Amino acid sequence: MSQHRCHWANHELETTYHDTEWGVPLHDDRRHFEFLTLEGAQAGLSWLTVLKKRGFNFVGPTICYAYMQATGMVNDHLISCFRHKELLKLK
Repeated sequence: MSQHRCHWANHELETTYHDTEWGVPLHDDRRHFEFLTLEGAQAGLSWLTVLKKRGFNFVGPTICYAYMQATGMVNDHLISCFRHKELLKLK
């Protein structure tokens, strides 16, 4: 049986990020800052671009929500994604 994952994870870097980091609850201040920086850089860019480069542009509601997704504050994996159920167990 093949695993289904969220539709945006199409490239090797995105797949690795999706499967190992995105949505996993964080409890480390340095990692939180790293994710906040990545979300700032992501604004208006594809994730593939962000995963290849790092930067900080601005913080607003969209970036804050994306940060909450990335750090596991909300579980926005598709219900059909294998990570959705796995991450429910970590809360």
